Amino acid sequence: MDEFKPVSFFSEWLTADRLLMLYFIFNSAVQAMPDPDSNSSVVYVFVFKFIHLIAGNINMTRKA
Repeated sequence: MDEFKPVSFFSEWLTADRLLMLYFIFNSAVQAMPDPDSNSSVVYVFVFKFIHLIAGNINMTRKA
């Protein structure tokens, strides 16, 4: 039977907390990207849509 190990639980919690914070930072950086306009290159529009798709911002992929 597995015993409760507070040190292991705490280290796993810190790891999960760090990953969540990294996701929030990544998502904030993605949200800070300027929207593509009519003068934007095809590459920028693709990168914009792809990165927003990875970040989970599905509505932003349909915008451009």
